Amino acid sequence: MSQRLALLIGRPDWIADVSLKFAEARRDIMELIESAIEAWTITREADQAVSELQAARIAAAPARLAIDLLRDRHLRSRGYLREVDGAFIGSHPQPSMPFREGERPHVTVPRRRRLDSITVRRERTWLGTVSSVGQCFRKKSSQKQRRYRQADK
Repeated sequence: MSQRLALLIGRPDWIADVSLKFAEARRDIMELIESAIEAWTITREADQAVSELQAARIAAAPARLAIDLLRDRHLRSRGYLREVDGAFIGSHPQPSMPFREGERPHVTVPRRRRLDSITVRRERTWLGTVSSVGQCFRKKSSQKQRRYRQADK
């Protein structure tokens, strides 16, 4: 256990206890340690607890739901989330690379059109008609589109 964490949660006696310098002794009182940490964290909001831990030079970050990440000010300000156009879902936020090699974030390249639509277009061009394979692809594609629309309702 970190001395900084022991001080922060109000247990300086654990720092003074020489036996707790060894993992075996800490494992023996693991439930006590966890309950002390829980008692400290339960009285704070996640962001407040993280701020206090980081101020004490303890690495910490809150666990967030995916929907919360979409609203995160830091990620937005860094350009991590970019709006891209999807074939079926339209405009939506897409995460970019989690690192930068320069001043600006990496460019998010939109996905290419689906292979089946490209195949159908080429068949029309080369053969002058749509083969049964192309029709099969289009049929499956339109069935998927209907399923997506029904799921959105």
